[in-house]
Amino acid sequence: MPNSTIERLRAVIESGSNQKDKRTAITSLLSGLPASKENLKAFEAALVLLEQLENIEERQNGILEFNHILPKTEAFSELH
Repeated sequence: MPNSTIERLRAVIESGSNQKDKRTAITSLLSGLPASKENLKAFEAALVLLEQLENIEERQNGILEFNHILPKTEAFSELH
């Protein structure tokens, strides 16, 4: 599942959507993932993609949403 999620994340970024739609799509994909160690790579990839958003406001909002969605478990502690 994480690989398909990563592929979906990349497709979102490569789409012609505006920055807000990209941010929303990324955070929506993450919010549906279980808090399991198998999904760590997907969360890492999503953070990298959010940090690449050109619009500063959308980037900041995306990172704030990411922090809210990020599981509060030891497996994800390096992303906090």
